[in-house]
Amino acid sequence: MKKLVKERKGQFVIIAVLMIAIMIMSIGALMHRAVTYYRHEPWEEYLALMGNIELNSKRLVELSLANYSSTLDQCILKSNLEKWSTDVSKIYLGRGVNLNYSLASGSYNAYGTLIYYNFGLNHSWWKPTSFTAANATFTLDISSIGLRGYKFNAKTSLKIMNVSKLILTTVKNPTRYIYAINVIVTDEYNNPITSLKRENFVISGLNYTSFGVSRLYDETYGAIYKIECEVPQPSQEIQMIITVYDPRGIKVISRIGGTLQTCNETKSPTNTTGQWNNPTYAYANDTDYASTNKNKDKQQYHGYGFAIPNGSQIISVRVGLDLFTEEDEEIRLYVSQDGGKSWLKDSWSSGALPNNEATFWVDVTNWTDWRAENINSNMIWTKVEHNKVGGKSSNIYLDWIRVEVTYIPP
Repeated sequence: MKKLVKERKGQFVIIAVLMIAIMIMSIGALMHRAVTYYRHEPWEEYLALMGNIELNSKRLVELSLANYSSTLDQCILKSNLEKWSTDVSKIYLGRGVNLNYSLASGSYNAYGTLIYYNFGLNHSWWKPTSFTAANATFTLDISSIGLRGYKFNAKTSLKIMNVSKLILTTVKNPTRYIYAINVIVTDEYNNPITSLKRENFVISGLNYTSFGVSRLYDETYGAIYKIECEVPQPSQEIQMIITVYDPRGIKVISRIGGTLQTCNETKSPTNTTGQWNNPTYAYANDTDYASTNKNKDKQQYHGYGFAIPNGSQIISVRVGLDLFTEEDEEIRLYVSQDGGKSWLKDSWSSGALPNNEATFWVDVTNWTDWRAENINSNMIWTKVEHNKVGGKSSNIYLDWIRVEVTYIPP
């Protein structure tokens, strides 16, 4: 009997212990859920609050820089941040939110790295490498959660840098002259901005008829932009002003200029064959004349003696003639690029010549694809032909025939 009582007491104790253990585990689980809730829920809310303030502060710096780049108002960033600090305290009233700021602005050193000074806004324009920059450092306090001195930075910039020399290209048939330059546009982290289109660029300072922008890939710089401007005539002195607006509305202005190494040579002939009288008198500008009064008489001139460096870019080829006639005759001009073996299919007719000496410049650039090889070594020849007008044939007088070549050496 005693043994039975003892066994029952032992079972009761075991059951009591198990019940107590279950109660402790249940209370522990409830305490864990409660602690976890109060530990995570408010902090997630405050982290979102801090993120919103930081994001909007950075956006405000961007908007201020866009405004500054259009107006150059040095006070715009400070004014906007003062209003923003006040608005933040009002928006989060009762939470003890206080936002302060300090200002700095950017400049690029000789290595292309953005450095800052204590001005808030800065720009350096009208250079091959130009930038617009803003920088502000913020300090956030939230007294309701005991947060003090949380700092974050908002820097924004737009930079343009030319990565090639200015190149002039001549396109044939019809003749077109195109200036081209490669540039890279980067943000505050020196990352290329790849979303720009033609409407993001404005070209000025250059008398162009059209311009285009294309995006290319460069092994050194990554995404670059090729800007091409077509001009009526090339010029040795060139000033191209490039204004860029990025998708944020920030503006930067770059000036790319310089002197193209354009060479201009004019040569007179030293040899001639044909049917005209005194043909050598057309070698120089003087008072002696080559002449003929016979319809279809021809005279060839060569031996111009050009020595243009191989690989040069030929900009233009022109033939100059000093002419007059006794009546109303015409002259026709032909040009050869293979030493007189054949003549280009294009030719030029003067129309009725004047009775007093006049100079005619004939642009033959578009007549063929000119290279140094088909101008040098006596390869370029000219030929003039008498053309009668009316019933009676009269004299045509040729004082001087010469060839002018404009080119860019390699």
